[in-house]
Amino acid sequence: MIKQALAGWARSSSPACGPFDERSGGSRWGKLGFAADLARPGAAASAPTLPSPQAGRGFAAVQVGWRILALAAVLGLTVIGPAPAIAAAASGDPITIGVIEDRSGGASFYSQESVKGFKLFIEMMNNGEFLYAKSVVGTQPGIMGRPIRAIYEDDENNPNLTLVKTRRLLDNGAQIVFFLSGSGSTLQGRVVCSEQKILCLAPTNVSARIVQPPNNDYVFTVATSAELDSNVFLEAWKRLGYTRIAYVTDNSATAKTVADGYKRSFEKAGIVTAIDEQSRPAPAT
Repeated sequence: MIKQALAGWARSSSPACGPFDERSGGSRWGKLGFAADLARPGAAASAPTLPSPQAGRGFAAVQVGWRILALAAVLGLTVIGPAPAIAAAASGDPITIGVIEDRSGGASFYSQESVKGFKLFIEMMNNGEFLYAKSVVGTQPGIMGRPIRAIYEDDENNPNLTLVKTRRLLDNGAQIVFFLSGSGSTLQGRVVCSEQKILCLAPTNVSARIVQPPNNDYVFTVATSAELDSNVFLEAWKRLGYTRIAYVTDNSATAKTVADGYKRSFEKAGIVTAIDEQSRPAPAT
């Protein structure tokens, strides 16, 4: 039920932000419901069950969606200040989130930091601690009072393993998938999201290709894309008179995906590639 409700709701466009324009290379927050009529604090607190896809804009879907968004957003934000003390804890059947992580590959250095933040925020959500998001989602612990459970699979930042590991997560009961490995891995894993019509989020990936066709209907990003970031660099270089660039990357799938995004933007702007060197990823420590 939750898979159908979330997927149906996520596919609807937000009237406040409008549908996502895939040509812009931006993240797809808009389609996840950043709309004034949906973001009513406490409006979903009394909803006893999750809605059907047809009722995806209902209050229950709002609460579920905003709590998942808070979980995604915290991976890229630093929050300062004391958390509210909530006595009650989540109870009942858990909502299971599957996580693709990299424990030993080229993305492990940031993947494992993301996993730490993910685990911490799940614990806080299950205790009803929502920090900056409580004005939207309220203080009912977990998701609609139900605890959040996370299961993990290591894809080693290897896109060839991501498909298998994502399917394994679903076989083991995952109702939502978070991709916390490299962008190249997410590009493969999103195929399963589309096939199974399950909500997937990639909060730390920066490749704009993740939300571009094909197989982009059920995957969402949070971070600014590399292509958009490149515009900031180009403006600075233009002011400084720089016209040539050297690239030093490793040969992992993630490095190639991200570097290709930068290169397209830089070449289009007339920046000449002087050197393009690759190295093997450093071993995980």
